[in-house]
Amino acid sequence: MKQNLISDLHAITRVNTKLFSKLLSNCESLICDSINELDVSGEDILELDIGIGTISFILQEDCLSYDFYPSESLENKLVFTLENKINPVITTAEQKLEQKLLATYKDLL
Repeated sequence: MKQNLISDLHAITRVNTKLFSKLLSNCESLICDSINELDVSGEDILELDIGIGTISFILQEDCLSYDFYPSESLENKLVFTLENKINPVITTAEQKLEQKLLATYKDLL
C-alpha cells in the first residue's frame, strides 16, 4: 500500500501542494546539511528530530543507514488508532460536520 502525505494534507487543509513541496524541499536541504556536518565532525551518529519523530542516521565508511522512531505523541496516536479501530481523520471530519449542522439548525430557529 502506498499513500501520499502531501496530497492528503492538501485535502484536509486546502493548502497548496506546491507550498508543501517547497517546504519539504527545504527540509531535504537541511537534512543534507546536517549529514554534511556529521561527516565533517568525524562522528558517526546523528539524531534528527523532525517533529513527528526522530530519524537516526548512522554514517560508517561512507555508508549511510537510517531508522525512524516516532515521537511519543505519534506512537500513542498510532496505538490508540489500532486498538480502538478509530480513524482520527474521519472522526475530525464528522465532528466538524456535526458542528456545522448544529450551527445551521440554530440559525434556522
